Amino acid sequence: MFGHPKFGVEVSENGGTLTLSLHGVIESSTAEIFAAEMASACSKCKNIVADFDKVNFISSAGLRVLLTSQKKMNAEKGKMTLINLHEGVRDVLELTGFMSLLNIA
Repeated sequence: MFGHPKFGVEVSENGGTLTLSLHGVIESSTAEIFAAEMASACSKCKNIVADFDKVNFISSAGLRVLLTSQKKMNAEKGKMTLINLHEGVRDVLELTGFMSLLNIA
């Protein structure tokens, strides 16, 4: 796992899908790590799953990373899916209009 005391990422691959299991909070102090991991994943694979099961908070810095990653995946004709969103994270995505921009399972 790569990360920060408040945030970490575990990456696994299975059948052409790259899964990023995220842990902690995604905010200004951790967004750079999240951005680096997402950029790396976007450059390696056309099918990415971001598992938010252990993420209980996302700030505007994290939303920016998601939007940038989604744009890159769209340009590459790839797919990024967010799974296991907790209520607080889902609420932020709904309030900001990101639910319509991202693929949520």
